[in-house]
Amino acid sequence: MNFINRYIFPFFLLSICFLFFWANYSNSTFLTGWDNLHPEFNFGLNLKRSIFAVWQEYQGLGLLGGMAHASDLIHVLQAYILSLVFPINMVRYIWTFLMLFVGSLGIYFFLKKIFFFTDQNANLKSFLGALFYLLNLSTIQTFYAPFEPFSAHFAALPWLLLSSFNFLNNPKKKNILFLAVILLLSTPHAYVPTLFVVYLLIIFIYIGIKYFLVENKRKLLSVSTKLLGIITLVNGFWLFPFIYFTLMHSSVNINSKINQMATQTVFSQNKEFGNLTNVIQLKGFWFQNIDPNMNGDFSYMLLPLRNYYSNSFVIAVGFLFFALILFGLFWAVKTRDKSKYPFIVLFIFVFTMLATNTPPFSWIDIIFRKLPLINQAFRFPFTKFSILASFMYAIFFAYGISILIDLSKKFLHSLTKHIFTAVAVFLLVVYAFPVFTGNLFYSKARIEIPNEYFQVFNYFKTQDKNSRIANFPQHTFWGWNYYRWGYGGSGFLWYGIEQPILDRAFDVWSHESEQYYFELSDALYSKNVQSLKNVFDKYQIEFLLVDKNVIYPPAPKSLFFPETEALLTNIPGVTKVKSFGDIDIYRTNSSNRMQKFIYFAKNVNSYTAQRWTNRDVFYQNLGTYIASDNTTTSYPFSSLFSKKTEAENGVKITEGENDYKLSTTLPPRQKDINLKIPSYPTTQHVIPVQILLQKSQDGVLFLQAKILTPNIYSSSKKIWGQSIQVPLFLLPKPNVLDLKININGGTQVRIPSVAKDDPLVTTFFSLNQDNYVTVSDSQNLSQTYVLKQNLLLDIIKEEALIILPASKQQTTLEILFPKITDSFLSFETDDFSSQNVKSCDNFRQGKYSHKILSEGKSHALQLTSQNSTLCMDFYLPNLIHNEGYVVFAQSKTTKGRGLHFWILNEDEKIAPLDTYIAGAKTFQNHNFVLAPMEPNGKGYSLHFENISIGKDLTENIIKRVAVFNLPYDFVTEIQINDKLGSPSKSEQSSIQFSTNHPNESLYNIDIHSAVEPNTTVVLSQSYDVGWKAYTIQNSELRIKNWLNTKLPFFFGKQLEHVKINNWENGWVIDSSVNQKSPARNASQRDAGGSIIIIYLPQYLEYFGFILLAVGTCYLIFSPKRNKSSNP
Repeated sequence: MNFINRYIFPFFLLSICFLFFWANYSNSTFLTGWDNLHPEFNFGLNLKRSIFAVWQEYQGLGLLGGMAHASDLIHVLQAYILSLVFPINMVRYIWTFLMLFVGSLGIYFFLKKIFFFTDQNANLKSFLGALFYLLNLSTIQTFYAPFEPFSAHFAALPWLLLSSFNFLNNPKKKNILFLAVILLLSTPHAYVPTLFVVYLLIIFIYIGIKYFLVENKRKLLSVSTKLLGIITLVNGFWLFPFIYFTLMHSSVNINSKINQMATQTVFSQNKEFGNLTNVIQLKGFWFQNIDPNMNGDFSYMLLPLRNYYSNSFVIAVGFLFFALILFGLFWAVKTRDKSKYPFIVLFIFVFTMLATNTPPFSWIDIIFRKLPLINQAFRFPFTKFSILASFMYAIFFAYGISILIDLSKKFLHSLTKHIFTAVAVFLLVVYAFPVFTGNLFYSKARIEIPNEYFQVFNYFKTQDKNSRIANFPQHTFWGWNYYRWGYGGSGFLWYGIEQPILDRAFDVWSHESEQYYFELSDALYSKNVQSLKNVFDKYQIEFLLVDKNVIYPPAPKSLFFPETEALLTNIPGVTKVKSFGDIDIYRTNSSNRMQKFIYFAKNVNSYTAQRWTNRDVFYQNLGTYIASDNTTTSYPFSSLFSKKTEAENGVKITEGENDYKLSTTLPPRQKDINLKIPSYPTTQHVIPVQILLQKSQDGVLFLQAKILTPNIYSSSKKIWGQSIQVPLFLLPKPNVLDLKININGGTQVRIPSVAKDDPLVTTFFSLNQDNYVTVSDSQNLSQTYVLKQNLLLDIIKEEALIILPASKQQTTLEILFPKITDSFLSFETDDFSSQNVKSCDNFRQGKYSHKILSEGKSHALQLTSQNSTLCMDFYLPNLIHNEGYVVFAQSKTTKGRGLHFWILNEDEKIAPLDTYIAGAKTFQNHNFVLAPMEPNGKGYSLHFENISIGKDLTENIIKRVAVFNLPYDFVTEIQINDKLGSPSKSEQSSIQFSTNHPNESLYNIDIHSAVEPNTTVVLSQSYDVGWKAYTIQNSELRIKNWLNTKLPFFFGKQLEHVKINNWENGWVIDSSVNQKSPARNASQRDAGGSIIIIYLPQYLEYFGFILLAVGTCYLIFSPKRNKSSNP
């Protein structure tokens, strides 16, 4: 009987989890999609990545891991054990259901041991609490699109708190061992480190409350210190690297393009569900999430749950549960049971974290949002705190029922205990009924993965693992793709492929990966074969993987499959090597010089490179280079860039009435420098021209064209620029005819009867063909003037070289551009009275309005939204795509967030610019640069969106929008050099070498030939200050060579670290590497030396493993202490 009493309720929990499995497992499918981990695709590979986890080589160009990747070690081992019994498609299913059972079992024992430890009905009451933890709405949302860290957090949290509180109450060896084991087994939840932070917050709050309740405060502090020490010791192998990332690289994540666009939106979506009604029900932002279904149509992701939980009876059950929770909370306060005080405070804490839209709780949240790191880390407060909330709800749910049962036994019949239990179980099952009907998981998360992907996995197992793969399509910066076979999520290929993949999912952790995308996108969608090859060469890309299973319902054309295939076919050295279904694999010759991510270059020059660019003009013109701030050689306007925020455009843009100006600052210089101005006709397709009506001395009216180049100024002094006047026509005297002038069959203006000082129009001449200027009258009589192309090219200056004298002060370099004002290369409006404004969010139909406001002489448009989106679009069908543009917008934000602004290429259906306008309370002038795109395209559209999520009001006023032609290629090719002539290109070194690359953080390079002067060794991984290179002198003693390799920072000479090609690591080699050294075998005895390259932060993980091993040995073999230390 005791056996039954002890295990009957855990058996019930197991049975319920088995019912979950029975109802929700789909045969032959994988549980995948959304965010996912799939170590079962290659256990050995993913186990190695967990052991050498600090540098994530497989992620894009390589990066410092921003997640706690080492913490996945235990999960990989768990999944491997399951794979010995179950087929790999079931592994993730089984592991996920085990997490459900382990979590419910954990809170059962937590309640039994901590909360009801003196209660005779502890088993029953604990079971009811565990059932609530298993069947509440938070749990259903957590597992609907399961991600391993959150599933593990659900399972681990009760056990972590049970073992931690046990230790605090009685720190004997048995409890220490229990705590250590639980901490180690729980590490998978720390893959998302903020979940571990939640656990720490609970511990600190618990200790803080206990401190005011216990008499022996000193002993509590002593035990608490030991607890924190054990936590650190067990988790150090992933915690130390993560702390390093937080201190050194967290700004990368905060300022990534994806997070710049998403952080505020995500928090607003969470805040929308931060009102009392939703917090009471534990209903989160998932209920409003939109996702394309299997047909590609957008619908609510949680549609089955939305329908069920909109039922009034089900809602009433949820409120009844909360009433019972409040009753338990009230009783805990009423009885003044000090053991319950920490849990009361924890309940209030977690309620506050979720009630982000409910004063006064939301006031605390507002304070937290002032801290950028906290704002980023907890932008999803629901996902981080909802599991803790369900845990605290379960505790007081169980306590509330416990009080009712005890009261019923005292005042009613003893059978009422069973009635209360039966009703509670029934209502919990009713409340979670969708789970029992197959809706625990998202329907798109249970899908069959086509066999072609496993064929791709097998193919790459036969290829060099030290090669890099660029995947296509690259239609968006969002690291999220949808596939026609059902998958939608952050990706999965890299769990089965060892080679690094340049996927957008990794951009949030690496500026270098982002910059690669900007360059690739520019080359791809401008259909520039040479630029695309430059990108492949610069980033040493060997394989191209084109997956035609990818879909993009909003704009299928932007996937660019036919165009990509045509471009790749025309790139020299690119060949298609394999096809698996709809997946094509190409091979390039771009990494031929690289051996295991190492290559050597000589005569590498230093240039001042910009952080963000659309294209790398240095690499394009000069090949491999060192990016340095200690040189005057630069392309000062190459940072014309608007694909992130306005603040990250490295060039200042100001607008005048008839022109606009680009300006940048040059640093002080001790010697003269050369300003090299490229040939305008070589870099541009059109040139501005003013059509003037003038009067001669004898009173004859005549037309002439005034051709204008940009004017360049240094510290306000004009140093370059020209205007050429070309006579066109003499007009009849007097001019009584209705005359019109037409330029190239496009721009047409009426000719007035009297001369004017201002131009009739500022338009453009083509530099690629003859230009035709026609004058016609009302009788259709006309005369045409032909300006020959060669004549036009002859009268425009070729490239120029201008000397800028030395200066002890900063100097300003400016370029002034005339505005082309015709409708073919420009657009301008400050009258929005006829503008079509509409609601454009089919899933948010809240309040919205727009009205015209008088702002001085112009009329501004006010857009107001509440839980809706107002859209305003401008279609500009004449703007040609092979020209650059600058877009000006004048607006202010009176409430909420600034306008979402994006530009659509109407031919390719790609958005080359997508950003948010910085909000300000007063009118601000904003500008955005649009680089040239494909040669023969035409037509852009501008889109402004006033977005409101939830009840927060968004109000923006827009006063003016204008677009003007920008000679982008001419501007970005302007070069500053401190030497006469063009800088020399770097060369490939002829050094003979071999590389041993045993893990992600170590390279051992043996030099087999003499090192040439001015040689640089290059590591093709993202630049990071943690990479160190050392020359070492090998020894005949093996132990000495081993120490040299493992600890080169003690025994080697450190080399100078430089940034190569503005993204990868390089070291300038000195003569010490030429010293002879014993080789590992006779075949390697030659003239060279050795270079060891290590990623130093990896030693933090090694140190954590050492602490874990030492601590484990100490716990196992240390003498047993029976002394209790209950504080």
